[in-house]
Amino acid sequence: MNPKIRVNYAVDYIPVAVVVKKRISWIESAEKRARNIRNGPEEWSMSVTVNIHKTHRQHTNGLSKIEVEGNTVGQCLDHLVAQYPGLKEALFEKKEKLQNNIEIYVNLESAYPDELAKVVKDGDEIHITVMLAGG
Repeated sequence: MNPKIRVNYAVDYIPVAVVVKKRISWIESAEKRARNIRNGPEEWSMSVTVNIHKTHRQHTNGLSKIEVEGNTVGQCLDHLVAQYPGLKEALFEKKEKLQNNIEIYVNLESAYPDELAKVVKDGDEIHITVMLAGG
């Protein structure tokens, strides 16, 4: 008889002396990463909040914050545009190029240059802002 082999994935070390609230979030994060290891790379998307500028809320039915998934700002914006197609014209000039008056911030820090390639983590916040121009 062949014994069944069971493989356990060690995902993270969780310190014993942590505040309960933090420990729960660490455990949830560890469990999520464990699911990602089992399910493969297509499940590795991060949950990110996108803060919509007031001028673009007409395309999101008035919503100011939207949860999206992605590993980069570009993937997150693609997911956003998939949910709200009207934003595509408002944000992008051509494929893979933001309009000149659009600024992207991740966790209140500018993502410039290469905004679309900026890596995001689970729980990050993306802010879409519109630069004013004129004279």
